[in-house]
Amino acid sequence: MLTAIPDGIVCYLDATIFYYHLVDTPVLADDCSDLLKRIELGSVHGVTSTVSIAEATHKVMLADVV
Repeated sequence: MLTAIPDGIVCYLDATIFYYHLVDTPVLADDCSDLLKRIELGSVHGVTSTVSIAEATHKVMLADVV
């Protein structure tokens, strides 16, 4: 599904994209990591907010505890 995002588009990244990239979640992790790689390469433009980063950080910390 994330691979269907066309090049050159601006997309908002919520906390789940970062969470699935950082936490071992089969199937979802690869797609999220690929999207972040496309953003790094400049194929897709990504935007987010400090709230999304804070939420992702919190979720990752909770996942480490469990």
